[in-house]
Amino acid sequence: MKNYMGEGYYPKYGTHYVRAYLQWDDYKGRVVLELGGNCMGGSILTSIISALEDGDYFPDMTIDDNLKHIETDEDGYPVEYTLFNENGDELYLEADGDFGDCVVGVEIIDWIEEKKAAG
Repeated sequence: MKNYMGEGYYPKYGTHYVRAYLQWDDYKGRVVLELGGNCMGGSILTSIISALEDGDYFPDMTIDDNLKHIETDEDGYPVEYTLFNENGDELYLEADGDFGDCVVGVEIIDWIEEKKAAG
């Protein structure tokens, strides 16, 4: 990421793009989530973990990581995640309340500021 927040007025509104790293045993995967609003830093990271645990987000299925690792239902909610080991074997995990147990890392990879009109 080239720039994050920085000088100027607060609150700053924008969209965070966050990569979550997943692992169960030797099976790994990663997904990218978007979160908009005026929060930043640690609150973004905890919100992303909560979204993964609750399954209450619509993944952008044009992102390669999401296409590889997320299966959605007809409404666009995640229902299953696919992780892979080094041999290419697959592990399928249901998107339920215990899913957060396999989140091993979260990283803000981009932030795009939303310009608000004055006044």
